[in-house]
Amino acid sequence: MIHIFTLFVVCFALMFSSLESYAHTEIHEEVNTAAPVHSTQSIEKSVNTSASIQNAQQTPTYSLDHMLTNFKATKAKTVELALFKPIRFTATIAELPYKRKHGYLAREIKRFSPNSDIVATKGITLASETQQEVSVYIIDQLAQGMTTDLSIGDSVNFEAYHVYNSMNGPGLLVYQWENPIKENLLKRTFTTVVHTLEHWFSNTDHNHDAADNTSDATQSTSAEHSH
Repeated sequence: MIHIFTLFVVCFALMFSSLESYAHTEIHEEVNTAAPVHSTQSIEKSVNTSASIQNAQQTPTYSLDHMLTNFKATKAKTVELALFKPIRFTATIAELPYKRKHGYLAREIKRFSPNSDIVATKGITLASETQQEVSVYIIDQLAQGMTTDLSIGDSVNFEAYHVYNSMNGPGLLVYQWENPIKENLLKRTFTTVVHTLEHWFSNTDHNHDAADNTSDATQSTSAEHSH
């Protein structure tokens, strides 16, 4: 029975592996078509900075917890500029777009890029892995898409400009985000089916063992009575 079960699971796995590969391709194409990366005009392009800064492979990735601990002003009641350095991070949505004070940020955008037409008057609240929360700026044209496509609790990949450090942590301006990655339904279904089959065969073998033991005990009792 164990050999039959093993052969069945192997055949089942091969079949679903092929289907999963096909489904993964289809799902990937669907995500790329229906849920593209949401981005905006680059501040750096407006001041002709090096193209290497635009290369995503050279954009550093940090955890939000790391930034909240390490990206702080060294002196109280001061703000230290970070010159709009691009960074990547992943965080959980705690509050969707809202209006926030933006006078200081607007001045720094104009000082860094006098010809920029970027408007950033809104913010979102994000939570880190340790549930620390921080409010970050977003470029206004991202607000509608975030309100429509995101929900509280979604884990989202962001790209942002590191504008400044304050005593409360980093001042970040989000210019790009990606929709949350959905779990592969086919893979989850396959795992559930395999576990169900394993449980069923395990119970079947157990019942057979119990029946064999009962039969042995009955035969032994009958033999004793015959003596």
